[in-house]
Amino acid sequence: MADNTSADEVVILIAHGSRSQTANDNHHMLCGSLGEQAHANVVPAFLELAEPSIGEAIDAAAATADSVRLLPLFVHSGNHVTGDIPEIVEEARVRNPQTKVILSDYVGADPAFFNLLTEWISGR
Repeated sequence: MADNTSADEVVILIAHGSRSQTANDNHHMLCGSLGEQAHANVVPAFLELAEPSIGEAIDAAAATADSVRLLPLFVHSGNHVTGDIPEIVEEARVRNPQTKVILSDYVGADPAFFNLLTEWISGR
């Protein structure tokens, strides 16, 4: 897969957040590993229960980047995906009009996610 990020772009991976610090730490590590592998600036954000919040992560990224791309790591399009996250992102756009803020579709909507699950179930 090609590197679709530039030095002026920050990618924010959004997790729900957990009361388990281990789970939150794992999300931070995932972002670091993905950033290294993709040669991109990948940072974590959490909807709730952990920090940084989505708004905080966008604001921090907007302070240094021309573009911020967000990827919600959610499997289904529940209330968080269809309401909460877009609302938070829109509020951040208002606070950061100088920065292009792009909200990608949630990961479960991508056919590649379905293909990954199919391969995993098939034992390939």
